[in-house]
Amino acid sequence: MSRFAACFEALPDPRSSNVRHPLTSILFIAIAAIICGAESCTDMEDFGHSKRRWLKSIVPLPHGIPSHDTFSTVFRHLDTEAFEAAFRRLTASFAKGIEGVVAIDGKAVRGAYRRGAKATPLHLVNVWAAGAGLVIGQKTAPNRNEVQGVLDALALLTLDGATVTADALHCRADTARAILATGGDYVLALKDNQPSLLKQAKALIEDGDRIDSILLAPKAAHDRTETRRASVVAATDIGFPGLQAVGSVETFRLHADGTQTSHVRFFLLSRIM
Repeated sequence: MSRFAACFEALPDPRSSNVRHPLTSILFIAIAAIICGAESCTDMEDFGHSKRRWLKSIVPLPHGIPSHDTFSTVFRHLDTEAFEAAFRRLTASFAKGIEGVVAIDGKAVRGAYRRGAKATPLHLVNVWAAGAGLVIGQKTAPNRNEVQGVLDALALLTLDGATVTADALHCRADTARAILATGGDYVLALKDNQPSLLKQAKALIEDGDRIDSILLAPKAAHDRTETRRASVVAATDIGFPGLQAVGSVETFRLHADGTQTSHVRFFLLSRIM
C-alpha cells in the first residue's frame, strides 16, 4: 500500500477539507474493483462491501466503505491529467518487478472517433505483461503513428529481466534501442519490410551453426495437425542494436483433406535464449 500511496500522494483531492474517506482508499478500492470487472460506481461500492475484511487490512477505512455517490463525486471532479500521471507512476512501479514476456501491440479502437474525423479512429499502443496478466503501459499513437506510440510507451518503463516481443512493424533500430534502454531484451518478428535484414537472417539460418534446435510434438486443432521446429543461430556480423542471435520457427501443417503446407517465421533476438 505504501507504494500505491506514494504514486498518488501528489494527486489533488477535488473534495472539500472535511472529507470522511481518504482519497487513496477510494482510488485503491476503485482500481481493485475495476480489475475484478466493476463497470460503475455502484459496482465499486458493492465490491468494497464484499471485500471489506480484506480491504481493511490494506487501506484505512475510518468510516467504512465509501458510497457510490462518493466514488462518483471523486471521479467527476478529479484532475484527469494529474490522475493519468499518477496512474503511469503506479504501472511503472509494477513494471520494475516484471519478468518473462512483455508483448507490445497497437490496436485501433472501433467506434472511438473524434467528431468529424470518422476515418481516423483512436489508435492505442498496449504493453502487456503476459505472466502477470497486466497492462503495464498504454499510450495513444500520435496521428495513428504506432511506432512513435511504442517509443513513447517504452520511455515510461523499466523492464529489467523481461523479454519484449513485437511484430514486424517494430523491427527497427530505434525500437530495439528503446527496449534495451528499459533494461529488457527483445524478440522482434522479421518480415519483408526489412528485406536486407531478412536476407541475412535467412542465410544464417540456412548456413550457420545452430546454437539450438527443437522439434515440438504434433498438435491437432482446427482440422489440422501442426508440428513446429524452432532454431537459433548466433548473429555477430549483422548491424542491428544489441543483436545476438537470429531465430526461426518453421511450421508444418497436415490438413484434414491430406494436403500439407509449411511456413517459416524469422526473429531477431538480443539474447541467446
